[in-house]
Amino acid sequence: MTRKRCAYLTMGNTDGWAIDSDLSFEPMLELGWSIDTVPWKTAGIDWNQYDAAYICTPWDYPDDPDSFLALHETIYARCDFIRGSDSQFLLMELEVIEPSLYLRMDSQSPMRFARAFDAYVAGLRASA
Repeated sequence: MTRKRCAYLTMGNTDGWAIDSDLSFEPMLELGWSIDTVPWKTAGIDWNQYDAAYICTPWDYPDDPDSFLALHETIYARCDFIRGSDSQFLLMELEVIEPSLYLRMDSQSPMRFARAFDAYVAGLRASA
């Protein structure tokens, strides 16, 4: 079985941060996904090798918002976004994030995330 590939966009240095995205790795694997954690500032990534990209933990994006938005343009070929004053923006203002998924954290959250992510990507493929 050929696995679908997903890049989890992260920051390069997660020291001092509570990162729990690894909780979704096993459920994603069960649904046929291969996961790569990719620091969003990494140059030279061939995004064509991925079936999807998940904005996971790029919490350092405010340090370089223009590069973060350029990454979106590279991955998504277009980026509809809202900029605030002085070219600042908040991650939640990026329209490309829709639909957003907010989960109450409990023992079933990782599998709910994996199923919702898988269904969303399948829907995109079906409509393409």
